[in-house]
Amino acid sequence: MYFVDVRSGYRCGWFHQDGGKLVMQPHPLSHCLPETWRTPQEAEVIGQVAGIVTRLSEPRYAAHAESPGESED
Repeated sequence: MYFVDVRSGYRCGWFHQDGGKLVMQPHPLSHCLPETWRTPQEAEVIGQVAGIVTRLSEPRYAAHAESPGESED
């Protein structure tokens, strides 16, 4: 995975070089088409991504001040 400056913003994803073009290959489940930029005119690789941290959903057990069924008397 690479972090790329595409002049109109940034992209993070899987890329491959095809001659003078840089091609972003989307995940098959994303239903997105591949994007292509000329290098170095339209895109520049900033660096390789070593790790990503992202929350996909809310934690299963969130800490609450009071659990259901408990009350402070």
